[in-house]
Amino acid sequence: MEATVEPRDSGQIVLRIVIVLRNVGGSRSGPMSVAGYSMDPIQLANLSADEPRFKYEAYIPENRFPIDEVPVGFASQFEVAFALKAKIPGGSYPFLMKIFYGSTGNKMVKAQFNVLIKE
Repeated sequence: MEATVEPRDSGQIVLRIVIVLRNVGGSRSGPMSVAGYSMDPIQLANLSADEPRFKYEAYIPENRFPIDEVPVGFASQFEVAFALKAKIPGGSYPFLMKIFYGSTGNKMVKAQFNVLIKE
């Protein structure tokens, strides 16, 4: 999966990943939040607390997620952005993403993939 690394006006460096969300269930998704997990050199905001195969993690709460909820049968792409502690050299790096959903955030889907950072 291709990702981009870019600076914001504030000087913060951001990792942007485009994801596709698709609701194949029988009801609306409810509010969603996302957790991302990485290893060096992708240094996310925190040390990983629950995924021992990954060193770092970051969380995007539901009030900062790009869509409130996904209707039944809906599919579209969205961009999520994670703040980084340092710039990343070009390469392919493992990444794990968990999306929590449901009225109480008690359901979860996850995907592990490599992000491709171009020089």
